[in-house]
Amino acid sequence: VATQPHADDRLARRGLAFGWAPIPTAVTSFDDCRFIEVNRSFCALVGYAEAELLNLAIDDLLYPEDAEPCRAEAERQLADGAGSFEIEQ
Repeated sequence: VATQPHADDRLARRGLAFGWAPIPTAVTSFDDCRFIEVNRSFCALVGYAEAELLNLAIDDLLYPEDAEPCRAEAERQLADGAGSFEIEQ
C-alpha cells in the first residue's frame, strides 16, 4: 500500500521542479508586479541573479514603451478571470 507523501515532501519536489525547469518562469505579485519567485532559466534569460530579481518588478526589465502595454494586458487577462497571465517579450 502506497502512502501519501507529506506536504513538505511535495513542496520540496515542486520547488526542485520549478527551480530546474527548462522554461523560464517567474511568479509576480498581482498588485505591483514585483518578482516573488524566479527559476534558473528565467535568471539566465534576463541576465540577473535571483536575489537581484526579487528586488525588481516586471517593469524594471522592460523598455519604457513596453511597460504600459504589458501591464494593461496583464490587467485585462486578470479581469477576464485568469488566475495567471503570460507575456512573451
